[in-house]
Order: sequence, then C-alpha cells, then structure tokens
Amino acid sequence: MCKIYRNCRVHFRKHCSPYSGFNNSKICMKPNFLILCAGKSERFGFPKPLLVIRGKTLLQFQIQKIQEAGYNKITVVVGYHKEKILQELKKLPVQISINFHAERGMFSSIQTGLRSINNSINKNLPVFIQPIDCLVPCSETLHKLECNLEQVDAVMPEYKSKSGHPLLISFNVQKEIIKSQTNYRLDMLLREKFFNKVKKVNVNDSCVISNINYLQDLERWKWKISHEVHEVFTTETQRHREHF
Repeated sequence: MCKIYRNCRVHFRKHCSPYSGFNNSKICMKPNFLILCAGKSERFGFPKPLLVIRGKTLLQFQIQKIQEAGYNKITVVVGYHKEKILQELKKLPVQISINFHAERGMFSSIQTGLRSINNSINKNLPVFIQPIDCLVPCSETLHKLECNLEQVDAVMPEYKSKSGHPLLISFNVQKEIIKSQTNYRLDMLLREKFFNKVKKVNVNDSCVISNINYLQDLERWKWKISHEVHEVFTTETQRHREHF
C-alpha cells in the first residue's frame, strides 16, 4: 500500500469518523462519478456501452466497479444511440443526462453532465470523469487520486509516464468547464487556466491508460478483464454489428 494512500486512510478515520465530532460534508462525502457514454462508437462499429461481459453490458460492468470502490453518486451522459442505452440505464441506480448535441464532441458531453450534477444535491463535490471505453481502475487507485486533490484543482493518474483516466476535478474546474465555449477542449482549459493546479499521480494500475477503440484492443486488455470476458466480447461483436 502506498504511503499517500495509507496516510489518507488514517486522515479519514481521524477526521471523518462519525465518532470524531468532525462535521465537514465536503471532506466526508465521496466525489461524484461522471461516465461519458455519448460517443458514436464509429471505429468500433456498434455502441460500446452495450457490449456484453459475462451477461452484463460494459456499462453495467463499469458502474459495478465504481460502486464496489465506494462511489455511489454516478451520472451517465448519453447522446448517440441514446434510446437503446437509456433502456439499459433504466435498471441502474444512476442519474441520467442527455447531450442533445453529442456531435459537438466530448467537451460538450462533459459540460452536459456537470450541469446535471450542479443541479443536484451532490453539487460542489469533486468529480471523476470516466470515459466508458476506459477500464475503471481499482479502488486503491481511485482513493489515491482522491487523497491528492487537497492542494490542487485537478488530479490525473499516470502509469509508466503515460497520463490516463479518470481525471478528478475540483468544483473550481467544473465551473470553468460549464461556462466555457462548447468547442473548447479540456486539456486546453487545464493548461491555460489551471497550469499550476494540475497534479499527475503515479499509480501502479495499467487500467488508467486502457482505451478500447477497436476490436483488437480487447486482445491487448483481455488479461485485465479475463479470458472469458474477451471471448464474450468477441462472440457478441457479430450480433451487435448485424443489429446496428
């Protein structure tokens, strides 16, 4: 266990325990999770959120990993293929946000999701931004990112010198994103407005650099999601392509 993560757990027990007398909801409440599912999945050939893994869709699989890590405030942004994805979301305990202008790109979907969060009871909390086609990392990685947000406005995981997901952003960054032009880019915003307030955190979790854009990407990451999962992905591919 890393020193930072260990110290964070000690800090949480000391200051956020119900027996400590410390009452600060911003510290004790877990960040929101924003899952981006509004893409066209053009390179993959069919909607990636609806891929089946051991009888569960990729969307269910990702949400389950997030919940098992202790994060229950989850917002999912949909855009392309929204009718079919919304059918899937009906049975999941998440807040739904629809981007009616998904063609404007990922930044537009982030803005849409953050506006939904900002209008909910979970506003003012940090937010993890998680693309659906990047594997959710382990709970220790997520907690380590959370612990490193105290003195900065954004925390980005890094594995073997490669930056990855999910990005964890403060409420200050969220406000800047919401008021920015739709054709902006998140990396540009962070460079221009939060240059000294972005921290890269080294993690021992290759999931943070995973990216499933093509069917062959499943071969690369099957050791992370198991051989059985890869086989299900592969056999489901033809069925989805015929359907969509």
